[in-house]
Amino acid sequence: MERGNAGLLSRNADRRDTRRHNIRLAVRAVTPQGLSWLCQVTDFSSEAVSIRYPASREPAVRSWLESGGDCIRLQFHHGTLDRWQTIRGYVVRSGPGFLVIHFADDALQGFEMLLAQSGLAPSKPHQAPGVVPSRAPSASARGRQAEAAVRQAAIPPVPSLIEPEAMRQEPLGGVAMHEAIARLYGDSESGSGVFPGELVPDLIRTMGESPRMTGRGRTLLDWLTPVVERNLARNPEALALKDHPLRKLLNRIGDLETADYESPGPWPDALLRTLRSPEGADEEALAEAAGILSAELQQRDEAHQRNLRRVTKAVAGSERLREAEAATDSALDARLLGGPIPLSVLRFVENDWRNRLVLLHLHEGESSTLWRKALALLDALLAYHRHPGECSGHDVSAQLEAICGVQGDCDSARAMLNACLREAGVQQLVRLSEGFAQDADESADDEWLKLWRPGLEGMPLGSWFMDGHHGQPPVRLAWTNARRRRFVLVTPSGRKQYDLSLVELAHQVAEGALIPVKRQEQSLVEEALGRLLEQLYERRIREHTLDPETGLADRETFLGWLERVLHAAPLDREQALVVLSWDRSADAAALAGEVRRELGKGGMVGQVGVRRMAFRCQRANLESWLVLLMQRCNALVADGGNHVCAGVAVGDPAIVTASRWYDLAEEAARTAPFEYPPAFRFASVPAERSRYIRRLVDRLAGNGRLRQEELMLQAQRIIPLHGATRMAAQYELLMTLPDEHGNLMMARELIPLAERFAGARNLDEWLMQAVLDCLSRPMQTLPEADPGICIPVLGYTLTEPGLVRFIHEVFRIQPCPVHRLWFCISDADALADPDTVALFMREVRELGCRICLDADETDAGLAYLVRRLPVDLIRVRARSQEENEVGREPRLRAVVTAAHQLGAEVVVSGVSRSQRIERLRELGVDYAQGSAIARPRLLHH
Repeated sequence: MERGNAGLLSRNADRRDTRRHNIRLAVRAVTPQGLSWLCQVTDFSSEAVSIRYPASREPAVRSWLESGGDCIRLQFHHGTLDRWQTIRGYVVRSGPGFLVIHFADDALQGFEMLLAQSGLAPSKPHQAPGVVPSRAPSASARGRQAEAAVRQAAIPPVPSLIEPEAMRQEPLGGVAMHEAIARLYGDSESGSGVFPGELVPDLIRTMGESPRMTGRGRTLLDWLTPVVERNLARNPEALALKDHPLRKLLNRIGDLETADYESPGPWPDALLRTLRSPEGADEEALAEAAGILSAELQQRDEAHQRNLRRVTKAVAGSERLREAEAATDSALDARLLGGPIPLSVLRFVENDWRNRLVLLHLHEGESSTLWRKALALLDALLAYHRHPGECSGHDVSAQLEAICGVQGDCDSARAMLNACLREAGVQQLVRLSEGFAQDADESADDEWLKLWRPGLEGMPLGSWFMDGHHGQPPVRLAWTNARRRRFVLVTPSGRKQYDLSLVELAHQVAEGALIPVKRQEQSLVEEALGRLLEQLYERRIREHTLDPETGLADRETFLGWLERVLHAAPLDREQALVVLSWDRSADAAALAGEVRRELGKGGMVGQVGVRRMAFRCQRANLESWLVLLMQRCNALVADGGNHVCAGVAVGDPAIVTASRWYDLAEEAARTAPFEYPPAFRFASVPAERSRYIRRLVDRLAGNGRLRQEELMLQAQRIIPLHGATRMAAQYELLMTLPDEHGNLMMARELIPLAERFAGARNLDEWLMQAVLDCLSRPMQTLPEADPGICIPVLGYTLTEPGLVRFIHEVFRIQPCPVHRLWFCISDADALADPDTVALFMREVRELGCRICLDADETDAGLAYLVRRLPVDLIRVRARSQEENEVGREPRLRAVVTAAHQLGAEVVVSGVSRSQRIERLRELGVDYAQGSAIARPRLLHH
């Protein structure tokens, strides 16, 4: 970022630098009308600042700007400052999600002083001794320079076909992508560091599976497979180096496939000759081939830019015409709609004056004198007809001549006006049944609009969509109006494909006709390496979670599946969990096959222990169905005896968690005997537990009052395991309350209860208030002075504005910098509503907070989720207290490798033995949490 030239506002190309500035400098914008919001500084100079505000504040900010507001006060706060600093300014440019603010003259010195105190002051150029500096420009000149520079910097870039070679955020630990892939492939802690040659066909296949590729590109990639193998054997980092010819060649193939998607032609002969040469595997030949494709792509891009400029210019002109017509119709409705008006006046307006008003609005603007004079003429004409004695026709004609003297070509207007003036007196009156302005086709009650509006309004230019119609090319967002109500999408050739309103686009996305994709934000090589990393991670996790004999998932994986099912659909008595037990005579693989056939495709089955199998089924006709199933299982053993028994736990709202449900079924299975006919036992929730849960649910739903001392706040310590972590010791704040036996109920039971029975709002408000109370005063019960705070976010809260208000309150509290806060979101919530979760994550990270994803280490899709969500940490939770080293360590090693490669740190929770801490440090884990670290502390009563 350039900070030396006064008034210059240049784009900061380094995202990490922008983030550091955001963490160090908190900003709050306040308007004279009382509107306020938190924002992030993206660019600044000594005279102007560009801020970005959360998408949730877009409607309020748009409404304020459209009402004529421009004066604004920016309140800055920095850790070295004692209080908030206020600087006045006014908005010189606005756009979707950003404002550019020019400072008032008397605020320049204060802003420079604030930047100097914050360590962010613009650097001053060094001058040679004896050189007299030139005279500084005047305040008005500086203002013009700043406004011109700001407007130029804020113009959105025209989408290009040539995708940037922007590399991902730097991985942690200095591990390159090919090294991480080698570790996952070899299942070792160190790995050879060389890209495995056996994976080159998989890499080529992954590239070919990209939606941007056609048959032409896949054929060329298959032909290049030996070239890629030889280059990677010579230089394992070839695909990781930004300027390597092999990487450039592959990326240019992907870019040219996008450009030629509508009309693919043959590859250039010069390219094929170069690659067929004996030196086709050398870097010089690859560089020449990449240059040939770059020249071809440049030609396509120039044509694309020309078409795109033509389309956007036409659309912008039509949008200006729409705005002019809307403003004119609104002004006419205010004067003509409602009361009786002379028919001659209506003809004058419809045949001539309305069109002239539209042209004046286009050329002069709504605030121009000529526009106001034209409306004043219409007011005078109406007054002339209503009160002929008070207004003369000569005055009306004189007003027309004043307008015609500036505009010219008013013969038709003169003729129409003279005819209208001659018909004064007794004349025909009419009443308009409808106004000139047409109602916008946007329903506030549209469900699809409510669901997709936040994401679509915050979508940047250049976003890609896959067209769901057969044979149609992908399209890209090329233009949108300032209010984000009209969207124009073009094909790779720059041809306009869709011109949609916000409602139409929301329906197209909801119905799957247009599918937003992120593929074009990465180059072909980056996309392929990332997807290969996901596939290897999934393969490695499945190897350590699936039983090799039966192919069934282990206990932890099965409980993870069951937890997601309970999160998506509350538990009721129509569901049942069965634990099937067998003796040594039965064949486990045959039993697993029989159960799978009975449950059908998609059945949830897991091997949860030695000679134990669990599956979920429907409660209807369970007894007869289960007896038949166990008889078929007995038939698999030739001796004709009984070798299986089962325990059944019917769904009950008092069960709450998957672990409790499984424990009930397991307890019933232990009591079931091996006898003929096959026996099974039912387990039920104890009556005391059911009564307690019913009373608690009633109070959480608001029908009763939670006692003040009933809810408590716990702090669970999280410590770093090495010196290179981003954070020091942290604390997770959790809600708890006594259960039916007086023991503290954990948050993982309390939160699902509240979410399932409409009590999350009460818990949400209580948690926010409790955390605010703790942050507003020193925490004497914690050993650290200002520790970081982790706050679990309820799934309900993600769709409510309460959390945004909470962050605003935290900003108001001086002793609590916002970078001390980080929020934890469960993987079940992220999978249930990924768009809402992604929007929340972006807004929170823009404010300087961190995001943690709480996930199971047995989740094979964890890498897929982390690559698509902006997370800073991954917390791995353990479901069993045994901490089986043999089964856990390979999975945990894979989690650490994938997370560090994607730029996220790893937290392991549930550490119950101190000997485990050193082993976690050796595996590369960054933080540890559990009873071996510290016992939970009660903070709030």
